[in-house]
Amino acid sequence: MNAFGSTTSLKEKVISSLNKVYDPELDEPITDLGFVRDVKVSELGDVEVEIMTSMYWCSPNFIYMMLEDAKEAVSRIEGVKRVRIRILNHFDEDKLNMINEGRTFEQIYGEEAMDNLEDLRALFKLKALRRRLYRVVNVLTKHGLTLEEILALSPDEVKVEGECVTIRAGTKQVFVEDAQEVEALTRYLDLIKGLCRNVARFVVWSLDGKAPSLEELRTLVERGRSMNVNFGFNTALCAALLHSRINSPREDIKDCGPAQQ
Repeated sequence: MNAFGSTTSLKEKVISSLNKVYDPELDEPITDLGFVRDVKVSELGDVEVEIMTSMYWCSPNFIYMMLEDAKEAVSRIEGVKRVRIRILNHFDEDKLNMINEGRTFEQIYGEEAMDNLEDLRALFKLKALRRRLYRVVNVLTKHGLTLEEILALSPDEVKVEGECVTIRAGTKQVFVEDAQEVEALTRYLDLIKGLCRNVARFVVWSLDGKAPSLEELRTLVERGRSMNVNFGFNTALCAALLHSRINSPREDIKDCGPAQQ
């Protein structure tokens, strides 16, 4: 028997894992963006995920990175035996869905694969790092820390405790409880912990774990305002385009929104 949708708890775990898969350009979860159209789970542990992005002509390398990340995230879940990730309503979906045959992007596209996918992934990860760092600096300065104090922080001095984040900066102690601010700090911590095992500083500037200078951090804050506005606009535009494509409210999409905590 292969009755999809019958194992609710495993389906919840799948959706929760997909909530940690990000659009490489927008750095937003694909579940928040509404890209996850359906999740099916069988009693045997087979998982099928259907994804549709906001544009029919979305770049294949972006799509492949999302499919690859989603497949890897779901495959790590205990109880999952087989994963199939499919892109829907894309001009090159037949090729991109070959990922389920174990083919790499280069194997699928051959000479057409002009960009090195790993280089592109590194570029987007660096952009995500700087964007998340900008948000974190805004949160911490709002709570009274100076840029110098923020630069001096170690990862051990920033602790996530349930729905609160505690920061110890010298003699100062800061408690962050606002849900959006906690999310900003948590997303940033998740990213820097994934870069390397032993990050010496809380403020990370590059993918090898190096910290910025005070001047670089000041420049990020100044330029980040316009960068954040642009990202916000692009995210809203993406959601509007997807809504237009499917012609249905995002909240009605087969229970595939962000997993409830």
